[in-house]
Amino acid sequence: MTFILLAALMVALAAASIAIPFWRKSAVSDSMSAGETGQGVYDAQMGELTSDLESGVLAEPDYASARHDLETEQRLHVRPERRALSTGMFNRWLGLGIAALLILCSGVLYWRMGDWRVGVEGIDAASRVAVVNMVQDLATRLETTDQNDLKGWLMLGHAYVL
Repeated sequence: MTFILLAALMVALAAASIAIPFWRKSAVSDSMSAGETGQGVYDAQMGELTSDLESGVLAEPDYASARHDLETEQRLHVRPERRALSTGMFNRWLGLGIAALLILCSGVLYWRMGDWRVGVEGIDAASRVAVVNMVQDLATRLETTDQNDLKGWLMLGHAYVL
């Protein structure tokens, strides 16, 4: 029972380590959308351009060209808030889906390929079942195909005695 609890804890930690970054990424994108950050950068750059024009560092044609470039860049790079929110929800569902898939696959793989009897019944009980199965397989093989196998008959005799 202890083994199953420890294995479940390790799988849960692995699933959480996958799901949490997706969840946090979407929480950050939900709290501060791309429109807000893009607008702040745009306002700062426009303020800098205006101060450069007023101080005489920038000529009027250069100012107009730079302003046009900034406006074009803002239109291309700023996403609508709705898209940012839907991407955040997609990230959350993706993280939860991957975590659930990890838990499901690890359970199925262990059930099919692992020795689950050891975790449930203990090493002694699982070993007894395995030994009994091997002795039965050996007896069946010796009685049907390898009747002249002296080593096999000796092993079978030792297994029956012990």
